[in-house]
Amino acid sequence: MEMIRINNCNRGQSNIQGMTLIELILAMALLLILSALTYPLYADHMQRAHRGLALSDMTRIQLQLETSYRNGYHRQEIFNAGHCLLCESDPNRYQIGLELSEGGYLIYATPQTQTEQNSDRCDGQLYTRLTLSSQGEREPVACWR
Repeated sequence: MEMIRINNCNRGQSNIQGMTLIELILAMALLLILSALTYPLYADHMQRAHRGLALSDMTRIQLQLETSYRNGYHRQEIFNAGHCLLCESDPNRYQIGLELSEGGYLIYATPQTQTEQNSDRCDGQLYTRLTLSSQGEREPVACWR
C-alpha cells in the first residue's frame, strides 16, 4: 500500500511577485498614449454639449418672446442688467443677447475665447455667432441640426 506524502511546511506562503520597473513604465506609457488620444474627443464633446445648451437657451428666449407678445416684443422678462434670466448656459462659454427691432428680433450667442468655446466647429466650419431670428432663420445652419 502506497501512501501519499503531503508537505505541510510553508502551506500558507505563496510566491507573489510585483511588477518590474519596465512593466510600470510600459503601463504608464500606455495610459499616457490613451489619454492623449481620448482628450481631444472629450473636449469636442464638451464643446458640443455647451453649444447645445446655448441653442436651448436661445429657443427658450424665442418661446418667451412669442408667448408674451403684446404690441411688440419686450425684453424685461428675459434680460435684467444685461443678464439673461432664462438662460442655463455658462456665460463664460456663450454670451447670449437679444436685438429688438420694429418688426422682430434677433437672438444671438457669441462663443467666448477665455474657455476656448470659440474653437467649436459645426460640420468642420468655425463660426463666430449663433443666431435665431423672429422669422425662424437660424445661422449657421449646420449648428442647428
